[in-house]
Amino acid sequence: MPRPTPPRASASWLLGTAAPGTEEVARLCATTLVAGAVRPTAGGPRVELFRIGDSGAWLLDRASGRYHQVFASKTGTDAVLVTDEVAPLPRVPDSLEQAAFHLSGRMVLLTGTDGFGDPLGDGDGAVGALFARHLAEPPPPLWLGHVLDFSRETFDDDRTLLAVWPRAAAGPAPKAGPR
Repeated sequence: MPRPTPPRASASWLLGTAAPGTEEVARLCATTLVAGAVRPTAGGPRVELFRIGDSGAWLLDRASGRYHQVFASKTGTDAVLVTDEVAPLPRVPDSLEQAAFHLSGRMVLLTGTDGFGDPLGDGDGAVGALFARHLAEPPPPLWLGHVLDFSRETFDDDRTLLAVWPRAAAGPAPKAGPR
């Protein structure tokens, strides 16, 4: 008999049943996902992403401090009502939201949970300004953790963030010389 996946095993333990269904697992142990790859190419880093659920990805323009959403907003630009309903893992949608593009040298790729994305919003507020200032260049890891530990009323969800800064045009590699 195959071992149950960690979310299914957790739901099994929580429910006291050996074989919880997908809906029960999703209700108790759901998660969202942004995954992909960044590959070097002659035209710059090639980004390919997909997502399940409401985690997101953004491009931060280092020069202007503006953000561009990679995936559609979960609220929509003209939404009258905002819902917190999401279709997370272990559910798998019939089609995945996908994005593919080249990452220019002036952009920073940000991928993160809604604990980061919801307070960021469209990036025009205080949270957007904070991250535009502190993520224009790669910060030390401890400082990134410090900046992510912000307080904003009603936004108390988990905060996970991965950032990718493209390397500057490096030119030829330096030659090793005498030491």
